[in-house]
Amino acid sequence: MLDADAFDLRRYMNRNAQSVTVWVALAALIIFGLLRYENFGSAYNISSFLNYNAMFIAISVGMCFVILTGGIDLSVGSVAAFTSVVAAYLSPYGLEVAAPLTVLAGVALGSVNAIFVVLMRIPPFIATLATMLGAKGGALVISGAQTISVDWDSNFTRLGMQKAFGTVPWTILIVGVLVAILWVVLERTPLGRTVLAIGGGEDASTLMGLKVNRAKAFVYMLSGGCAGLAGLFLASGFGAGQPLEGVGWELSAIASVV
Repeated sequence: MLDADAFDLRRYMNRNAQSVTVWVALAALIIFGLLRYENFGSAYNISSFLNYNAMFIAISVGMCFVILTGGIDLSVGSVAAFTSVVAAYLSPYGLEVAAPLTVLAGVALGSVNAIFVVLMRIPPFIATLATMLGAKGGALVISGAQTISVDWDSNFTRLGMQKAFGTVPWTILIVGVLVAILWVVLERTPLGRTVLAIGGGEDASTLMGLKVNRAKAFVYMLSGGCAGLAGLFLASGFGAGQPLEGVGWELSAIASVV
């Protein structure tokens, strides 16, 4: 029995060597931080870390769906920067107005990617590169290439600067719910199975009668919406819309997905 268990463990390690190595390296870094820095494991530091990285989690879950279809979205960083400016301009109307409209602005830019990729048959790399440049230029134009301060008298900054129930940042709670919902979509719905099938073979998925174009349009709109959510977090957490932010965020998202 012990030999069989040992064999199974070795087989698991061989099959998942890369993932296991990443987790071991991460654990080593955390242990080093705990030993080296006095306040590394403090509640404040952990909360601040999660609050900041909620933006990257948001864009990464959207990017995950795109990559699962065999595509890529290079525009997420620029969309986040653009929507952070949009959120700053909408902040005087309060979080109730600014939040949904900011996310919708991201979905609109994602729809542009969907039109390029699905209807015009432009390769995702080229299509999303064009949207990246357009969103970055749009952010600079509407902001005058300057950061746009939010309205501090409204409730807008509560999202990025306050905690739910006094313990968990609202941003990480929201992305946690988002991740859970999208996991269910991916694993338990026909749409999720279609996304996975497209990644396995788009032509075969079409011949099977799956709604390939609809699923591909959905993933690019989802990625844009997630980038819009990241832009909302950025403006609310830092108190300003920042058109020059988002540089290299797409690489962080791709690395996270991989």
